[in-house]
Amino acid sequence: MLFLLALLTAAALATVLYFHKRRDSGSQNKRLLDSSRNNGSDSLNNEAKLTSQYGSMLITQALLKSRQHQQQKSRRNITYSNAGYGVFAQSDPDTDDTQFNYLTARDFGLVLEGSWRELQQRLHSLNRNPPTPNTRYKLLFLARHGQGYHNLAIEIYGQKAWDDYWSLLDTDGNIVWGPDPELTPLGTEQAKRNNIAWRKQIDDRDILVPKTHYVSPFTRALDTYKETWNRLRNDKTDGGPLVVEDLRETIGVHTCDRRRTRSYIRERYPGYPIEDGFAEKDELWTADYRETPEEQNVRIRRFLDQYVFGDEGDDAVVVGVTAHSGTIKSVLEVIGHRKFNVGTGGIIPVLVKAVVEDL
Repeated sequence: MLFLLALLTAAALATVLYFHKRRDSGSQNKRLLDSSRNNGSDSLNNEAKLTSQYGSMLITQALLKSRQHQQQKSRRNITYSNAGYGVFAQSDPDTDDTQFNYLTARDFGLVLEGSWRELQQRLHSLNRNPPTPNTRYKLLFLARHGQGYHNLAIEIYGQKAWDDYWSLLDTDGNIVWGPDPELTPLGTEQAKRNNIAWRKQIDDRDILVPKTHYVSPFTRALDTYKETWNRLRNDKTDGGPLVVEDLRETIGVHTCDRRRTRSYIRERYPGYPIEDGFAEKDELWTADYRETPEEQNVRIRRFLDQYVFGDEGDDAVVVGVTAHSGTIKSVLEVIGHRKFNVGTGGIIPVLVKAVVEDL
């Protein structure tokens, strides 16, 4: 009996120390990052220093190596900014993102008098007569996946309990959220609502339809794309969405953000091409380190550099991206857009200006 009591006490103490270490590590990370910002150091060096001292080197090494390789390959740097002021309500600082509903708003939030046709003319004019020869403009529709079982668990247990305990597990015994959870019935319904909304916009409003689509490798994002664009696109003739590793949710610790294998994606979504270099198994996720927002911004910027405005993409001026809340938050930050919360199944259009400079 005494042995059992001692064992339980030791386990409880270990748990307390573990979570204390996580909180302490987060505080140290923040102090180091703030110090680096005050010293005006290069952002990539900040991220490498931050991770090498206080977390797993795996994520940062992969991110920095890949971005450096991409810059050496393209020999250029791209500066992004938000060109959506006066175009979309979501860019207006006075728009309340907690109350805004893209489904009931006019044209997904478009505020131009002439609607989508005027935006099409503006895009054409901007790209034909840019302020500088190396400036380009593109319209991105950023879609968040519908409700997944991890989102349902957060609603049941609350954000703090989720972050501190439940996110580390695969299940509570009733619902399963790790790894890589499925959509809930509500999540599937949210994607189907978007399908109806897109169809109405296409038929009645002449919306600018994405020519090219990119999607996260997680099931909840892939299924959201599938339901959203069902019968609106023919993946055999129009081409399926490109599955891109960089579009995945924040990496590490949370089991819901651990992806499945390349083989699983290829077999379940046979019409969806997968980017070159996509590993069979998840080589980035670790149980003891959570990717920082700064690190996530590195890979999201790389995605924009590489595909949307880069040589490995195409000339599409209207692009669709189906991913996650963390991914969308990072895109908005990289392009200088105001913070805007996008709920499960939500969509936000953004007009992006890119200035390309040769290195």
